[in-house]
Amino acid sequence: MKLIELFNHITESLLLEDRIDHIRDTFSDKLTKKASQETRNDTITNNIFDRFLEADPTTNKIYTQWIIRQYLTNNMRLQDLSHITDHLQFFDDNKNKLQTQHRGIHEFKTLEDFVGTMNDYQTQWKKYDDMMRSSKYSESYINTPEMDVVIPKNTKACEHFGNENWCTTDEDAFNDYNDEGNLYIINLKNRGRQFQYHPATGQFVDEKHRPINIYNLVKEYPEIEPFKRKMGM
Repeated sequence: MKLIELFNHITESLLLEDRIDHIRDTFSDKLTKKASQETRNDTITNNIFDRFLEADPTTNKIYTQWIIRQYLTNNMRLQDLSHITDHLQFFDDNKNKLQTQHRGIHEFKTLEDFVGTMNDYQTQWKKYDDMMRSSKYSESYINTPEMDVVIPKNTKACEHFGNENWCTTDEDAFNDYNDEGNLYIINLKNRGRQFQYHPATGQFVDEKHRPINIYNLVKEYPEIEPFKRKMGM
């Protein structure tokens, strides 16, 4: 790690510790008092702040105060902590895709409103994803727990499975590439990485349209090996 990167990492860690300490000082006693009225389990009440901290899936704990306020204002129960993490992770992963009024966590005044809205998005997106995977829009090439590779048949599929940095979301550009041969869009499910490959032109790019070497890529992400092997690369 370079010296400047090490300095930045240490600085960020110290700032996070200070932020967590501030939240702990502000809410810990209030949480303990309320929790003691809800349960007689000392193990829970003695570590109540840490339970709320753990429910926040983000590294910087940006949703912890919102979770705590939901509890203190009687909008959630202690047992709700066990399932709120998945909803918050979905929100954090996709907030830039949500409608504008849903992109800030503090726009949700109650846990019920938040969970209901996230469930609605998941249902809608699942239906749309199913449609995009139909033969009219795309062809599945490889689909494993780690990797999803599709062959898009039009720009709608490119937009859905790819990203806006690729010119193939433009109809003219897509048609130019597609006339020469299939495009392959690779999504690494557990990495948050995307790649696009066009064998006819030899272009292999990442989500920022930077050229990629497949051999170096496989070294970094071994789960891509089945794609490399199937393509005969």
